[in-house]
Amino acid sequence: MVEFILKYEASIRLSMFIGAAILLALWEWYRPRRKLTQNKSKRWLNNISLIISGTILVRFFIPVLAVGVAYLTEKNDWGFANHFEMSGWARFVVTFVLLDLIIYLQHLNFHEIPVLWRLHRVHHSDRDCDVSTGVRFHPIEILLSILIKMTAIIILGAPVIVVVVFELMLNVMSMFTHSNIALNERLERILRWVFVTPDMHRIHHSTRENEANSNFSFHISLWDRLFGTYIASPEGGHLKMKIGLDQFDEDQWQTFTGLLYTPFSSGNIGYSINRRDTRNADELHKLNEQLKIEINEKKEHEKELIIARDKAYEASRIKSEFLSNMSHELRTPMHAILSYSSLGMNKIDNAERDKLLGYYTRINMSGERLLVLINDLLDLSKLEAGKVDFLFKNICMQGIVESAIAELDMLAQDKGVDVRYIPAKFDTDSCVDADKIMQVMLNLLSNAIKFTPAGGMVNVQIKEQSLVIGRRNTDNSSMPALAVSVIDQGVGIPEDELEAVFDKFVQSSQTKTTAGGTGLGLSICKQIINCHRGTIAASNNSGKGAAFTFVVPRNLSGSRVF
Repeated sequence: MVEFILKYEASIRLSMFIGAAILLALWEWYRPRRKLTQNKSKRWLNNISLIISGTILVRFFIPVLAVGVAYLTEKNDWGFANHFEMSGWARFVVTFVLLDLIIYLQHLNFHEIPVLWRLHRVHHSDRDCDVSTGVRFHPIEILLSILIKMTAIIILGAPVIVVVVFELMLNVMSMFTHSNIALNERLERILRWVFVTPDMHRIHHSTRENEANSNFSFHISLWDRLFGTYIASPEGGHLKMKIGLDQFDEDQWQTFTGLLYTPFSSGNIGYSINRRDTRNADELHKLNEQLKIEINEKKEHEKELIIARDKAYEASRIKSEFLSNMSHELRTPMHAILSYSSLGMNKIDNAERDKLLGYYTRINMSGERLLVLINDLLDLSKLEAGKVDFLFKNICMQGIVESAIAELDMLAQDKGVDVRYIPAKFDTDSCVDADKIMQVMLNLLSNAIKFTPAGGMVNVQIKEQSLVIGRRNTDNSSMPALAVSVIDQGVGIPEDELEAVFDKFVQSSQTKTTAGGTGLGLSICKQIINCHRGTIAASNNSGKGAAFTFVVPRNLSGSRVF
């Protein structure tokens, strides 16, 4: 049996190696744990080239392999296992476990000792972790590992069968633990109590020092728990964990020649991974993370300050613009009042009656305009401050529309404009404040009549519509509503002014030279509709003119103060 194993040991190992590599490669292709970041074909070619080079080097310097050493040991009764009375199974288990412990300690020292780490960092510089990483070792490290293993076999007196099984398992487990396989979570948690799993060993390839200095075991996972080098999972999870060595992240180090030269690179000697002060490394990482958080918080605070500053500038600009517009609007009628009253006073003794009547008429018109402006300002101020009482009742919207049309009928006739409204064939009851909605209708309808040329037409429509509930873009709930549209045949509104016309003292550039008015009417309308939890918007007709549409929900009820 021993002679057969010695004769065909290389063939057996090669067959097992190729079979396991193909099986694991297919498995990780079918169920990958992580998305690989590098070109797989180039990585595999480089990694396999390393194991071939290492095998050639070992065969050249050490003609007798581990199994041959085990045969000599067994034949000459070397090692302590041959000097203790124990059964064959006991000897198998004891020597196998001790060999695995020695491999664990060897791995530990390849991280601990700087000279050995130079060799082992070739393995850790892989930027991904899969089946091929399990054979990615520098040829000199492979040679040293074989020598260490042979020495251990002689000291332990490991039987040939133990060494054969151990060698086969070492090859298979190295590829398995480095594989990119997504195991069933429950199965993985059970397996790791006895054996090293891919998720467990992958942590060892993290760029973080405390994680790279953990989970050194090859077969049996007990050693990491026993010696305090076990970490259950990486910080941030397996999918976010970065693999490799940052110092060798450049492409030049990922070529075959780059991998061979890596141990001899003098520019990258000092690594924290050589010093297994995990606690300090973890503390340093935590401090770095805390620093990042504080920097981010400071940046967020700076952004908030910039936003607050911009809002303050905008508020100041709006305030200045408001005061400027208000001063202009107040000054115009006031100037007319003062001018014509002064003329009347100067000519009181010799002016004709009709002349004085003209002065007083202009004073009266300016006073009324001033009163309208002041009333609008007071209304808008109260609405914005939320100090207006709203009495919501179930009212027929059609009745409000018809009343507004009737009230402005004389204005429409004088202008030669036809106001058309086709009564709705559905129930138009809606819970609104009738007086406030009437105010909105009168404003929109008077504007439409004003801007429609003689002989033109104004259309008023009521439609059923849904109103979205909530303010976020993701909100999709809605409630029944009514949409009232007033459509004129005027000059329309420039597209970039459709929203601005609802601002205070803003009038369309197309109409402000002939519009008159205070520029507050639409702002008041918007505030009233907002208080109804509705919307109001302006749009241009496909042909000519503009349309103003407000939408209010049907089911608001009760008296409420805004």
